[in-house]
Amino acid sequence: MRHDHRTFLEWLRKKMLAKNGKLLHTYKNGVAKIDGFLDDYAFSISMFIKLYEITFDETYIDDAKKMAEYAIKNFFDEKSGMFYYTSADGENLIARKMEISDNVIPSSNSEMANALFVLGTLTDNATYIETAKQMLANVYDDMNSYPSSYSNWGILGMHFTQPFYEVT
Repeated sequence: MRHDHRTFLEWLRKKMLAKNGKLLHTYKNGVAKIDGFLDDYAFSISMFIKLYEITFDETYIDDAKKMAEYAIKNFFDEKSGMFYYTSADGENLIARKMEISDNVIPSSNSEMANALFVLGTLTDNATYIETAKQMLANVYDDMNSYPSSYSNWGILGMHFTQPFYEVT
């Protein structure tokens, strides 16, 4: 049986992604559960952006925007200008953490910032771009002290300082 990206996306949209952009984290024995974490949103948004870039199918951008709006509403902290790792409507925790430093994989905040920059550029959404810029400004002073922990942030910095090419 052949599987391609459309089969996976059909499953993802049907089982894991709600109409309002809410994403679930796990699926087992026919049941999706546990609210998605910020990295689930950030990497899924990036995936949908990449799929749009190779297919020009606007439903991918629509899904990316829905998830971005849900994440901004439920994960974004106005005071810090960064995203919490867990949703405001998720289970009550003693403290909500924020992932900032990149490790083996990019941090959820650096991936979210990159996704917002590209999504904002593709959809002409200045709010997304400004949010990404503020997030980068929040970590900018720390980038020189330990560059390998900010490599994905560095990619975002290049987007702001080097020409970002779009094919239209």
